[in-house]
Amino acid sequence: KEDQEKLELVTKRIINKLLHHPTTELRKVAEQGTNTSEAATKIALVRDLFGIENKSNSEV
Repeated sequence: KEDQEKLELVTKRIINKLLHHPTTELRKVAEQGTNTSEAATKIALVRDLFGIENKSNSEV
């Protein structure tokens, strides 16, 4: 059980480390809201990398 908990902790830390910068960048883009072209490009890239469908496109 202790090994399982350690593994879960290490896994969470790795995931947080991997996602920290992309999440921070997306938040900056959302907060600034000035360059919509750049924001759309970054959001499209994240969707493509993680296989996330755009709900508005999939519902049409």
